[in-house]
Amino acid sequence: DWMIFVAADHLNSCSVHGGDVRTLAKLNLLCGEKAISVAAFVPGSLYLRLAIKYLRKIQNHWVSEYDLSLRVFRALIGIELCLGNYLSGDELAREVMEHARTLQDRLPTILSLASAKGRQDKHEEAFELCRKALFELKAIPRRFQMLNMLRDNYIIKRKLRMYSDNEIFLLPMLTDERKISIVQFLSECQLRAYYCGDMVAYMSCVFRSLRISFEDGLSASSAYSFAAYGLFLDLSCEDHEGALRMARLSRQILSRVDDTVDSKTAKALALTTTTYAIEAWSRPRDEVLLNGHLAHQVRCNW
Repeated sequence: DWMIFVAADHLNSCSVHGGDVRTLAKLNLLCGEKAISVAAFVPGSLYLRLAIKYLRKIQNHWVSEYDLSLRVFRALIGIELCLGNYLSGDELAREVMEHARTLQDRLPTILSLASAKGRQDKHEEAFELCRKALFELKAIPRRFQMLNMLRDNYIIKRKLRMYSDNEIFLLPMLTDERKISIVQFLSECQLRAYYCGDMVAYMSCVFRSLRISFEDGLSASSAYSFAAYGLFLDLSCEDHEGALRMARLSRQILSRVDDTVDSKTAKALALTTTTYAIEAWSRPRDEVLLNGHLAHQVRCNW
């Protein structure tokens, strides 16, 4: 890998006239992505900015190099928003939203913006972004929210009675890209609804995410939803044993989830919920402290 960085640094330092700017853009994108993978966000940002600089030398790059442009801009948007450069991130996001050809191409940018607004304590704006995306995906109903929430809760209760813990653990992993996008938005919407104090929307997202987990497959977001459902059982139903079961299932699901950038938020939220909200008074002190440290470590690495 170090040779790729050496090559990029050398070529970037040269005065290129009429060179292969597409190759230079791809090389800097590769360096930026490798930097992101080890949480070196500032160097990653520099390489990705150079990639965009080379792309802009290509006439109508959003037409001739659409996939490459989308990949570079998405990566840089994510870094800029993580670093707190919200104005720059918003500007780049607007360009992506203007040129993206499909809803699926716009979704990662919308999710990044929603997460960034949440970090700025703009939870209402983040919630609305997620809800509109879920409407476009036809993932949640526009009307009769309470009725649909009760129906989803009934289905989840029936599934939990029908399936043993081992059967739930052995459910297939979610592979459908559209459904993966839906559960990611449900997870983000769920978090923002909690901060907004909208418990109906919060539980609606939890129940809908769990339905997808049972019907289509498991994901990192499933682990967070099982943990949130455990919290619901503990606080609203006074079912502490049921809550501990959900915490165990959440941890088991996390053991099957790949350690990717997209999964780190859900992992941190799932571990935090199970450790501090469910297991704090039921597990040995040293175990709780260890799990709390792990949750914090996952969050910091993200």
